[in-house]
Amino acid sequence: MRKRYISSYNLIKPTIMGWFTLACTGSTLLGGCTYYDDETYFDNPTCSTLDMSYTRDIAPILDEGGCLSCHNDGFASGGVSLQGYEATKQMAVSGRLLGSIKHEDGYAWMPQGMPQLDKCYIDKVSAWIQQGALNN
Repeated sequence: MRKRYISSYNLIKPTIMGWFTLACTGSTLLGGCTYYDDETYFDNPTCSTLDMSYTRDIAPILDEGGCLSCHNDGFASGGVSLQGYEATKQMAVSGRLLGSIKHEDGYAWMPQGMPQLDKCYIDKVSAWIQQGALNN
């Protein structure tokens, strides 16, 4: 019968290699399996909110969103007109415009009796206000 000698190297080698393999595999699996919510982590590439313009971006939203059909100089529903820059800026700076279109508590939800405006429209109005609500 042949005697086997067990050296400390033979005992340590499989253990070190096993732990090293386990560590590499675990870090690869954990690092590679990450979930990102697109709305939270990435800007919507089709909805740019950079360099917002009242004339180019906000006025068309008010028209297409149906705001001006009820909130114009000839028929200012609730005493609110959004016709023209000055009237819109006044509502924007007061917080009423954004509060209403975002359907926040304490504001009259607009458009009344209709679904909330498109998220991109709301993001653009919010960005315009944050950028100073300029008449550009």
